[in-house]
Formats: sequence, C-alpha cells, structure tokens
Amino acid sequence: MPTSRPLAPYGATTRSFLAIAATAAIATAQAQLDLDGRLLLPAPPTVGPLQFTADGSCSRQQPEPVDAYGLLSPLHQSMLRSVSDRRDQQEHVLGCWLDPVAPQVASLFNAAIMGPQGFQLANRWTATATQPSGLTTGDPTVLTVSFVPDGTLLPNGVGEGAGTSNLFAAFNSAFPSQATWQNRIIAAFTAWGNLTGTSYVFEPNDDGAPMFNTSGALGVRGDVRISGKFVDGNGGILAYNFYPNGGDMVIDTGDLAWFSNSSGNYRRLFNVVAHEHGHGLGLDHVCPADGTKLMEPYATTGYEGPQFDDVMSGQRFYGDRFENNDSGATATDLGTLGNGLTTVTNVSNDGSTDQDYFKFTVTGDKLLTITVHPAGSPYLEGPQVGNCSTGTSLDPRLMRNLSIVLMNGTATGVITFSTSAPIGVDEVISGYAVTAGTYQARVTGSGTDTIQMYELSIDVVDNGPVAAATLVGSSCGGLAWNALNRPLLGTSQMILMTGINTPATSIGIVLLGYGQIPGGFDLGLLGAPGCTLYCDFVDMQTAFPLFSSSFLWQLPIPNNQALAGSVLMTQGGTLVGPGVNPLGVLTANGVQLTLGTQ
Repeated sequence: MPTSRPLAPYGATTRSFLAIAATAAIATAQAQLDLDGRLLLPAPPTVGPLQFTADGSCSRQQPEPVDAYGLLSPLHQSMLRSVSDRRDQQEHVLGCWLDPVAPQVASLFNAAIMGPQGFQLANRWTATATQPSGLTTGDPTVLTVSFVPDGTLLPNGVGEGAGTSNLFAAFNSAFPSQATWQNRIIAAFTAWGNLTGTSYVFEPNDDGAPMFNTSGALGVRGDVRISGKFVDGNGGILAYNFYPNGGDMVIDTGDLAWFSNSSGNYRRLFNVVAHEHGHGLGLDHVCPADGTKLMEPYATTGYEGPQFDDVMSGQRFYGDRFENNDSGATATDLGTLGNGLTTVTNVSNDGSTDQDYFKFTVTGDKLLTITVHPAGSPYLEGPQVGNCSTGTSLDPRLMRNLSIVLMNGTATGVITFSTSAPIGVDEVISGYAVTAGTYQARVTGSGTDTIQMYELSIDVVDNGPVAAATLVGSSCGGLAWNALNRPLLGTSQMILMTGINTPATSIGIVLLGYGQIPGGFDLGLLGAPGCTLYCDFVDMQTAFPLFSSSFLWQLPIPNNQALAGSVLMTQGGTLVGPGVNPLGVLTANGVQLTLGTQ
C-alpha cells in the first residue's frame, strides 16, 4: 500500500487523454488509423505516472514512450479510440486483464483511461445510501450491493461501447444455479468486510436505472451495482469497476467459460470480483505483478481474496474490522481471558487520529504480558508502470511508531504503559500484576499520517510463586544434572544427566525428596571420595539401565494450585562397577525445584 496511495480524489471534471510520442511514423499511423484529433501529440515521451510518498509529496517517475498503437488488436484499437472520447465523464474506471500485455499497450490504455493525473487514487467513499454524509478517512462504512436486471443500460466504460446488461442470462446459462454465482460474488464482498471496516448489505431491489451515474438508494438500488456485458471476450479485460462514490462493476460476459470454471470453488470469479471491488473502494493497481497482491492488474488464482498489501490499503481508507473502537466506551470486547495467549491479527492504527481500545476481563490474581507487534515484512510495491514488473522496497513495519497503554476498565485511568521502543520494534508490557477485574489496552501510533498494521497479544498467567530450578552443590566422576525447563504446574519437569562414562556397566538412579541436606553429606566417608549426597532422601526412582552417555528424566507436575510454592530436591547418580570406588556410587550435583505458576 501505502506510499503510492494518496488521499486526494480525482477531480470531477478531469479530462482523459491519450498521449502518443510525436514521431513522424506515429503521426502518420495516427492519420491512417483515423484517430480522434483530440488524442494529444505532445513531445515524446509523455506517459509518466506519479509516485506518492508517505508524507504526501510526489514526483513523476521515469516516463516511457508509448509508440505501440499498432500492437493492439483491431477491437482494442477501437476501444482505445472510444475511451479517449470520454472527456466529460465524472467517473474513472480501471479494469483487470487476464494476461500481462506489452508495457506500451498497458501505458496506452492507462493514459487514455486515467488522463494526465497518471495513477492518483480516487478517494474513499464519502457518502452512501446508509450514511449519506460525513464519511472520511478511517471511518467504517456500510455499502449496499445489488444486481442490475438484464436490459439495464450500461454506457461506454473502457471503450467497448454502450450496451445493456446480460449478466443473469449469461451466468445462469453457465453455472449450476443462479445462487452459485451470486453467492461467490457476495462472498468476495464479505471477504473485504472481514478484513476492513467495510460492511455489506445485500439490496434485493434494483430498479434498472442507467449505470455509472446513479447513486444508491435504500430499497431501490445498491451503492455498488453488479452488471455484465460483452467487453472484449477471449481474455483481455475481464471486468472493470468505477471508483467511489460510484463503485459499479461490469463483468465481461464474453469470458463466460473462464469465469464458470469451478476450480477452487470458482476462485477465478471470486478473485476478479474482489479485485474489482478493490477499485470500488478507492484502491489502484499495484506492482510488481509477482502474484502476491490482489490489486495487481492481472488475474491470478494463486491465493484467494485480499492479501497483506490490499488489506493495508483498505484499512487506510476504512479502518480495520473493529472500527469504531476509538474510545473506552466503544472498545472491542475480548471477553474473559483465561490463562494463555490471546492474539488479535489484521488490525491497524490507520492514521494520526486513530486509537484502538480493547477491553478484557481476568479472574483472580494474574500477570499480564501485553505486546503490540508491527506486522509484515519488506516487499516490493509501487504504482502500475508499463507491464507492472517493477516496484520499490516497502517495509510495512516502519510506517508509524506504536505504543501500548494498560488502563482501568473504563479507560479513565492509566495503569502502566510501554512507549520507548523505536519504530518497527515491539512494545511490551511485561509480567504486570493485576487483580481480578476488567481492563483496557489502548494502542496508538505517532509519526507520519499513514497506516501501521499490527498484532496485539495478551498473555495471562496466574500470579503465584515463580517456578525455579536451582543447581545445588557439585558432582563427582564427571556427571552433571541439569534442568531443561522450569517446574510450572501442569507441565513435566525435564532434567538431563550427562557425563556417564561407562553406561554398559552402570545403572542410573534418581533421588527425589522434599528437602536439602544442609551442606550435603560427604560420601567419601563411605568409600566414594569427592561425591556428596544433597537430597534429603524420601524416594528413589526405579533404577534404570543406561544405553548412552546421557539420560533424560521427566517428572510430571500436576496442575494443582495447592502445590504452588512447594520445594522438591532431586539428584542423579549411577551405580558403577568394581574399581571405580569402594562404595560403587557416583553422584551428580543436585537440582532444587520450586513449583510455580509463572
């Protein structure tokens, strides 16, 4: 997203034009092809899309010559001439191509459709049938969706000429049922709603008013209207869509066999509709076309629905699925959190005015570790240029500097916070002790007015004794007794004995008791010089044979709160053959276990 997506809207009266390098050969070709005289011929080359940076400034990219009119099929030549005549239409449109085309061809169509403004974005929706005014960046938005009846007038969109919708007749003839194709189309809208602050209401009525310039009206027609007609067939342009506050979609029914392929639950249809509605939300094409972003200009079935860059773009305009959770009163309620990790993904701080509140409840004395993690990893991203093969590196973790605040249940008082980490690094409130009750976590950002995707995680553990495994004393005969983890209730304690020199002639033993012999008992007095007994012996685990120089011992610890704070003493050793020492015993050091809940 982001750096190539300005918030400035298209001007309502922007005039489209096609710029062709003014070489003698091209001028001659233009005359021979009887191109409209209003197709401008400035000095070559002229097509140079604008690249917008995070701070809103822009620069014109390296322009490229567009001297390939002759590469177009006769049908696309006719469409190109027609679309350049759409001077006074107030809506802008973008289409989705089935396959990559020559960069000059893409530039010709893009220049004709987009005009001298290059690839600036249309703005987001500012008014809908449900919300007639006041919508702005980051606001959640309700859109109604309807299917136009066959016979509805569809004016010229991308140069194909005016016609009438035949979506129902065409799709009903190719799909198992009308419900099959309508459900997949509606599912594509739902996918956007699950990932952004948009929500969709199916409008069962559509009065068949002419497309493209007719606003949505409750009970009459949708904000977004779905239609179909022959555009160019045989691949080429699969569909096209208008920007807000239009959003209407035209599907090429000339590609019926392609759309009706049922692979992946009709993923072709699903992804094209989801892509086109991305334009209907105000998103532009994005490059490079490497199969990682839904809003790349060419259709793909390598994934389903919006991907990371698409979600980030959509949330910049409409917020995430939890909007409006911008205050304690409207906080997202995560419910009662038991012990363990709760993670919230696909959320964002969508700009300088956004702050996100999450409410949760804990029962009993707990320790909270709250982490806000900047999401994503670097990738290439940029506006569509030519055949969409290039982009610039974007690190989505470095958009805004996040902070996290723990507040009381009504968000009227700050308990603690973490704000010191640099941009792109996790902010963490670690092991903070709380009592039973309701709390709120507030996530904010600072820096450039753009979007920062993040993940929020809340880890809850009982606030009881701290589990610990402590080494005691020394060993003899090269043995070592080392804990591999801490003795938390409900887990298994693992201790590894190493340094067993003669496993084939030795037997392993583990001593387990409830206390430690102060200073240890010197086994040299019994014939094992240098060896010491530390365990106040209560139980000896069953002796076990040894097959290597190490042995792993496990002790299951019940999840019983009454055991919290209990202390156990363990010690490993071996019974050895004659000649090692008169007692026939070697001992490792001891490990004292303090059972805990954290």
